[in-house]
Amino acid sequence: MNVVELYPLLKSVWIILAMMLFLAIVARTLAPSRKKMFEQHGRIPLQDDRE
Repeated sequence: MNVVELYPLLKSVWIILAMMLFLAIVARTLAPSRKKMFEQHGRIPLQDDRE
């Protein structure tokens, strides 16, 4: 087998790996355990700078 014959397989594997990585990032970001952290980060622009 040469690279030309492997190209369709490698292309499919790359797409699957990229999709799995994307879904893992989205799942980690939207996890309920991270809600408190995102709420704290969302309040940063509203905090007084004198603290």
